[in-house]
Amino acid sequence: MLRVTFVFCLLQGAALLSGCGDSSPSDGATSTDNGTGGETIDGETTDGGATGQETTGADTSGNCGGFLESYLSTLADARSCENGGDCSFKVSNTMFCGCPTWVSSDTVAAELRAIRKSSDDAGCPVPACPAVDCSDLPPAVCKEGGCWPRGQDPVCLGLQDEISQGFNTGGACVSDVDCSAWVDGGLGCSCGDFVTSADSATQLSGLISNYSDENCHVLSCGVCPPPNYVAHCENGQCTKEHVSCQGITNQFEKALQAAKACTEASECKVVDNLGLDCACPQYLAVSESIVEAQSLADTYQKGGCAHPCGTDCAPLGTAACLDGECRSEP
Repeated sequence: MLRVTFVFCLLQGAALLSGCGDSSPSDGATSTDNGTGGETIDGETTDGGATGQETTGADTSGNCGGFLESYLSTLADARSCENGGDCSFKVSNTMFCGCPTWVSSDTVAAELRAIRKSSDDAGCPVPACPAVDCSDLPPAVCKEGGCWPRGQDPVCLGLQDEISQGFNTGGACVSDVDCSAWVDGGLGCSCGDFVTSADSATQLSGLISNYSDENCHVLSCGVCPPPNYVAHCENGQCTKEHVSCQGITNQFEKALQAAKACTEASECKVVDNLGLDCACPQYLAVSESIVEAQSLADTYQKGGCAHPCGTDCAPLGTAACLDGECRSEP
């Protein structure tokens, strides 16, 4: 499959212009530009990143296209490996305007240099290279029978697509209260996000676990902070906002006050275990505000905001709706 890909690049002419090789890290990693001088590989400097002038030397061999095809064919063979094998040798991913890539053979570099030298000796034209961004090359892995930069093999790319699609579909919402389920982790260094159902959260958690097990993460990420996030629905998609403990408290009290609104006593039902530091039974009118308040209380607990509660809960009296608010009458 690798060899077919390289030949396709050749036929499209992309190999001359952009390298048609490895892309930058595809899981959200921030790339570092190696500058305009390319990168030294096995004693030679690649053309990647350089903007040069075209050399139009005379073609005395009539086989300039053959040199390029030979280079790509040799490189394709060198990228083959047995799963788990050594892919630690770095070469340029095309004969001109290339960026670094990984191969499994330490002798291929000399072969590729010899092909390039034959092309130069034959007077073959050297194309003007565009400003190619040779981003940092992730460490090599041997998977699916080929050498790949970590995170860019077919397994990892497939999981990336599934995770991205899972957050897109699972996070489709109409209002803030829809975003009720939290998912730890994600692509890149994401610490997590909200989706609209426990089923979506469970499915995404499994995919994220597989992504980690496949060693797909490119970045070395720090420890995620406490999940002091509240959910919002923006443009039909669940998003998160990081807030302080006091901010959570303020939003909780607002949601709890809304949940007390009533027009008659029959609307007021006993709700247990809904609170921040203390969760005593209370009368509330069943509404979306209760769902919002419960989500905020969960965030408060997970974020390490809670304090020990030493208050004994007073017994509830009869439910009443007084001044438009659910209360307990003695």
